Amino acid sequence: MHGRQVKAGQKVIFWWASGNRDERAFDSPMRVNLMRSPNRHMSFGQGGPHICLEMWLARLEVRVLFEELAKRISSIEPDGEQKFLRSNFIGAIKELPLRVVMQ
Repeated sequence: MHGRQVKAGQKVIFWWASGNRDERAFDSPMRVNLMRSPNRHMSFGQGGPHICLEMWLARLEVRVLFEELAKRISSIEPDGEQKFLRSNFIGAIKELPLRVVMQ
């Protein structure tokens, strides 16, 4: 697996929090980039056997949020260092300071 031999009886761990942070799959994986393309992140199961049934609602909610936000602001840009949640289960942003200029 990835150039390493896994022998019978050895334990292998699936680390959920690192799934979308693989530098082999993503350029600058620790940087928030909403425009990343392609973006084959693992959120929502990506059509596999464990696909999230609420995926379509979540995508619609995020799209509507950004469409409405875009009508009300002139610009949005980083205003400090992002901080990630420390978790063995999920990878998430804990803090993302932003500077927002309203229209």
